[in-house]
Amino acid sequence: MKRFFLNLLVITTVFIATVVNISAANLPKDTVLAEFDGGKITVEDLDNRIARISPMYQSRYKTEDAKQNLLKNMCIEELFYQEALAKGLQNDEKIKLRNKYIKISAYSRVFKRNQQKEFKVPEKDLKDYYIKYADSLYAGRTFEESKTQIELKLRPQYKKNLFKNMKNDLYKKFDVKIDTANIKLIDLTDMDKNLEIGNKVIVSGSKDILNMTVSDFVKYFGIIDKQQASLTKTSKDLLNMIDKLTEMKVFYLEAKEKGYDNNEEVKKEYDQAVRKVLLQNIYQQIVLDKIDTTLVALKKFYDENPDKFSSKEYRKIQAFTFDDEKKANKIRKKIIKLAKKGKEEEISKLLKANCLHPENNGIKDYIYKNNIIPGIGKDIVYSETVWKTEPNKVSDVFKNSKDEFVFVRILEDHKAEVPPFEQIKEKVRKTYMRTKSREKFEEVSAELEKKYHLKKYPEKLINKLTAEEYFTKAEEAQKKRRFNDALFYYDKIIKYYPNNTDDYKAMFMKGFIYSEDLHKKDEALEIFREFLEKYPEGELTESAEFMIKELSGESNVLKSIEENKNN
Repeated sequence: MKRFFLNLLVITTVFIATVVNISAANLPKDTVLAEFDGGKITVEDLDNRIARISPMYQSRYKTEDAKQNLLKNMCIEELFYQEALAKGLQNDEKIKLRNKYIKISAYSRVFKRNQQKEFKVPEKDLKDYYIKYADSLYAGRTFEESKTQIELKLRPQYKKNLFKNMKNDLYKKFDVKIDTANIKLIDLTDMDKNLEIGNKVIVSGSKDILNMTVSDFVKYFGIIDKQQASLTKTSKDLLNMIDKLTEMKVFYLEAKEKGYDNNEEVKKEYDQAVRKVLLQNIYQQIVLDKIDTTLVALKKFYDENPDKFSSKEYRKIQAFTFDDEKKANKIRKKIIKLAKKGKEEEISKLLKANCLHPENNGIKDYIYKNNIIPGIGKDIVYSETVWKTEPNKVSDVFKNSKDEFVFVRILEDHKAEVPPFEQIKEKVRKTYMRTKSREKFEEVSAELEKKYHLKKYPEKLINKLTAEEYFTKAEEAQKKRRFNDALFYYDKIIKYYPNNTDDYKAMFMKGFIYSEDLHKKDEALEIFREFLEKYPEGELTESAEFMIKELSGESNVLKSIEENKNN
C-alpha cells in the first residue's frame, strides 16, 4: 500500500504532539514489592534474581510486564519455601543426606572454577603449535596475531588434563583406593539385596568422608536424580559414578584446606541448591502426590479431552496462481469443467502452461487450520479460503499475501481422528500429569497466598506516563523508523488508557504501522478487524474498513489515486 494514505490518516486523526522528556527514577533497593508471613521481597531481591539469570536472557526482564511476572513467580516460590519449612522438610533424613552432598559439590565446583580461571596454556606450547601449523592454519599471520585463536583451540584439552592430573595427585595425597571387585558385587536391579553385603568397603581413604561401604552407596543411590540412576546399568557405569563421587570429595577436601569455608561463592551456591531441594520436595508432596494417577483417572481424562489426542485435520490442495485477475477467472472456469469430467491430465497441462508456480503440479499438502500456507508462510486470507471451500470444489479467485491472484482446488479433506487409548496411553499419562499438575499448582498457590497473607505491590514497578507522553514517544519512534518501539508505546496506551479515545487511536495506529511500515498484512488485517469489532462506530471506522479492503485485495482505490497523482 502506498505512503499517500498517510495524508488521509493525518486529516482524520489528531494527536497531541507536546515533547516531554521523561526519565524513570530508580526505586530504592529496600522498596517492598511483596510481603507475607515470614518475609518480604524487595527491589534488591528482584534485582539479585535477575542478576543470577544468564546474561543472554537478562534483557528479557527489562520491561515492566516481565518484572511483574518475575515478581509473581518469586512470591509463589517464597510461599512454597515457607510451607517446606513449616512442614519440617529441612529435618528429613534423606534431604539432610542430599544436602551433605550438595555441600561437597559446591566446594568442589567453585574450587575447580577458580583453578580454571587462573590456568593458562604455557607460552612454549602455544609457540610450538604455531610453528607446527604456521604454513597451513596460520599462513601470513604472526604468532602474536594467532596467539588468541591458538589459546582457544588448546585450552579445553589442557583444562581436561589439568583436572585429570590434579585428581591423580589428590588421590595419592588422600590415599584413595577404589575396590572394583566389591563394586561388581552390587546388584543394580534390586538395591535392597545389597544390604547383605552392606559392610563391604568400595572406597577408602585417609579422611573419613572418603570411606564408603555398599550400605553407604545404597543410601546415596536413593537420593540421586532418577534419570541419572536409570542411566547406571552396568558395573562400568557404577564404577564411573563412584569414581566421579570420590573425585568430588577430594576436591572438596582440597578446597577446605585452601580456606574455602569462608568463601562467599561457595555459601551462595550451597544455599541456592539447598533451597532448590526443599522446593522440589514440597512441590512433590503438596502438588504431584495429590494427583490421582490411577488408570481410571487417565481413561476418564482421555474420554473427556479427545481434542488433546486427536490428529490434526488437514487438507491437500491444488493451487493455481496468476499475476492477472482476469486470466485467473478465465482459467478457473475451465478448471471447474475439466474437474467435473475428471480430466486430470488436461488440468495439469493447463496449470503448467498458464500458472506462475507450476512446480509439483501446484500441489500443496498438509495445510492445517493455523493460517500457514506451505511455500507462502502466514496468510490469513489464503488459509480462510482453503477451509471455507467445500471438498472437491474450486474456490473463488482471491489475492494472497504476495499480491498474486489465486484459486484453489480442494483435493483431499482429512478429518481429525483419536487413536485408541491403549495405543497412546503413555502420551495420555504425560498430558494428564502436565494438565493436572498445572491445575493443582494454581490451586495450591492460591491456598498458600491466603495462608501466609501474601500482599503484592507490582504497581510499584510501573513507570506510567500520561497518554499524551506515550503518543509523543510513539511518534518520535516512528520518525526514527523504530517501529517496534512505537508499537510498544501504543500497547501501553491500550493497556493503561481504555477510555475509547486514546486506546481507539492507538489501536488504529498499530494496524497502520503493521500495514505501511512493517508490511505485515496478516497482522494488520487482524488488528483492523478487531478494531471494527471493538469500535464499530467512530471517526476512523471508514478508514479501517478501507484498509481491510485494500489489504484483502478487494479494492484498487488507492492504486487509482496513485496513478492519477503520477499522471
